[in-house]
Amino acid sequence: MKIEKSSLRSFVHQILEIEHDGMARVINAILMLFIAVTLVIVFIATVPSINQHYESWFYSFEIVSIAVFSIEYIARVWASAEINPDKPWTSRFNYILSPLALIDLLAIAPFYLTSTRFKNQGN
Repeated sequence: MKIEKSSLRSFVHQILEIEHDGMARVINAILMLFIAVTLVIVFIATVPSINQHYESWFYSFEIVSIAVFSIEYIARVWASAEINPDKPWTSRFNYILSPLALIDLLAIAPFYLTSTRFKNQGN
């Protein structure tokens, strides 16, 4: 399947949602690998002796993974308007309420909800 580059939003939608294309497969494979690595690191970080030695590295990786998954979520919401270009906001709303989008949101939301730790570090 050839990706038509009629608009940036259409292009992003095709590479994130249409898995028949080679580029979409590569991007989704990278995202799945990133998810797997994140899970392994989360499990490893629960071992106190390991966490003690690598705590700052684990935290840095957490920041990077939240950034990657946040960008992916925002890109999917933005590009979901291509599902029905005549009703872009309805398409986005429907996407946001889809099970996979809710799972994505639940995965990143705790970081943002607890980000007050940044504000309280100076006190």
